[in-house]
Amino acid sequence: MGFLSRLFGREEPVIQPDIARTDVSRADILQKESSAPAPKMQIRYRSDLITKLVDDHRKLVALYTDINNTFAAGDLTGAVTRLRYFKTGIQEHLLTEKIQLYVYLQYLLAEDKLAYDLMRSLHKEMDGIGRAVLAFLEKYDSLDKNRMLLETFPTEFKAIGGVLVDRISREENTLYPLYVPS
Repeated sequence: MGFLSRLFGREEPVIQPDIARTDVSRADILQKESSAPAPKMQIRYRSDLITKLVDDHRKLVALYTDINNTFAAGDLTGAVTRLRYFKTGIQEHLLTEKIQLYVYLQYLLAEDKLAYDLMRSLHKEMDGIGRAVLAFLEKYDSLDKNRMLLETFPTEFKAIGGVLVDRISREENTLYPLYVPS
């Protein structure tokens, strides 16, 4: 089923980010690696990274849908709670991409100017999208207490969803295939 139908056409269960993962150290992550690090760096290829990032996307889309449904049902407290889970999930996802994906690709693609430039462009764009999404989530953190926010939330929420769906599609189809063992 496509991203748009998942966002707007089908109810999904609430999927909460795995907040208990804070005890995972860098050493634990590196210990799971199956190949040597890319040249001149310590970030190693992770055979499970793309699967994890795609799974994050699915969870974020499901949570987005749940936020939409909860808000539509008039449960503002529930919507704010889910927005906070969404914020945690997106922060974890962005950090994983920034450290594990982009740093690795920066070194791996250094000799391929076209692929390197594409990766850098997508990274810069994602930084902007990440800032915008986090600003949106910060703004609507008090949605259940500030009734003035009720007027703008649906439009801005739909716009954020459209940007995320587009970005997810481009990451999975263009960026993630660049991630290969060194």
